Amino acid sequence: MLYNRGMVPKATPSLLLENFRCFVARREIPLAPLTFLVGENSSGKTSFLAAIRLAWEATLSDHAPVFSQEAFDLGGYKESASSFIDTGGTQQFLLGLILSNQQGNWGYESIKLEVIFTKSPDGNSMVSKRIFTDHRVSVEIQSGKHEGSASATAIFSGGSTFSTVLPSGYREPSRALRFMEFDHDYQVRGGTVASLGRQEIRSLQLLARSVEQMEENRLSLTSLGRIPEAMAPIQSRPERIYNPQGRASSWDPAIMHLYFFLSTRHDQRNLLKFGKSSGLFSDIDIIELGEKLGDPFQVHTEIHGENRNIIDVGYGVSQALPIATKVLGSSSEKMLLIQQPEVHLHPKAQAEMGTFFAEQMKQRNAPIIVETHSDYMIDRIRLLIRKGQIRKEDVQILFFSPQKTDVEIIPIDLGDDGSIIDPPKDYRQFFLDERFEFFS
Repeated sequence: MLYNRGMVPKATPSLLLENFRCFVARREIPLAPLTFLVGENSSGKTSFLAAIRLAWEATLSDHAPVFSQEAFDLGGYKESASSFIDTGGTQQFLLGLILSNQQGNWGYESIKLEVIFTKSPDGNSMVSKRIFTDHRVSVEIQSGKHEGSASATAIFSGGSTFSTVLPSGYREPSRALRFMEFDHDYQVRGGTVASLGRQEIRSLQLLARSVEQMEENRLSLTSLGRIPEAMAPIQSRPERIYNPQGRASSWDPAIMHLYFFLSTRHDQRNLLKFGKSSGLFSDIDIIELGEKLGDPFQVHTEIHGENRNIIDVGYGVSQALPIATKVLGSSSEKMLLIQQPEVHLHPKAQAEMGTFFAEQMKQRNAPIIVETHSDYMIDRIRLLIRKGQIRKEDVQILFFSPQKTDVEIIPIDLGDDGSIIDPPKDYRQFFLDERFEFFS
């Protein structure tokens, strides 16, 4: 059996969204070790993936996240904030994470990390406020009107509060929290504020310690220190000869990743297993056309007993290979955001891609999030659940349903036998309508 209880990822986060692109209402969306995003075109699935990466970048760093980068080009504030709302010039949007503690190495059960964005003078999105919350205390780090200025306020569960102005260089979350401890003692000695209770001080210390651990990536269950890796739907354009020192098109990041994966000592057994089961290839090799790194090379595959250049086989091979090698070559602590991996693949290969993701999910400490239009991939996952090879609890299917002024994100429940329980009204409705019309 594929399933090994000891290899199930320890914990997964939830994503917080509000007023971001097509998502208006505030919502908390739990992510499973293997999460699939399904729905029609332009229903918000790619925006959801982008929100995950932005939330990771923004929550535990003082640096502004990059809104236009590989796989997700979100433009300026106008393109990122929801177009459905008008708050009289005070429009803002929110991204965040909720991280659950299942290991007992934090001082509390979960921590909520929120970032509020507003419009910058140059029309881009800027961080206005960061909020860190557990069941004992909530700390708000508010950006000031002048560049580099900021203040911090702690609101404790018992009702007491404490505020301070942060000096330059202390806006990074953990440094801000530690400075609050120092400034509290300083103000108490100066007689300007009353001392907080021991419980409040301890709550602030615990929050600071956990944020420090996250920033240093010592908490393996969250993998928060590693920015998720995004993979676009179109991976590469096959060429007969790749020349890294030649024309720009030959420096294809996807193919160069494949080159380094195959040229080093990475274990290729899982890659070849996927290739054989999907019918895409039975072997893969790099043909060096020079003696040093950066010289031209070719990518050859073996299919049906014949060795062929990658440009002489189906286009799907050149798309699936980079995805598989990126997944296999990435750190198990890094979340993967994958857009439409089924592009150019036969239904058999799409289904086997689902098995590939299921097997990799069990070997990783961070989730795999897949945006897909492939029912074959989803049905393969359901079949694996039915066979007892993966647990239904480790799989999440999120259905994106556009409404007039918002997009609903509806989790689809699966039974122990892989069956879909009470699906949303519009889920797979197109196929049902087509079948009804055909038989009528």
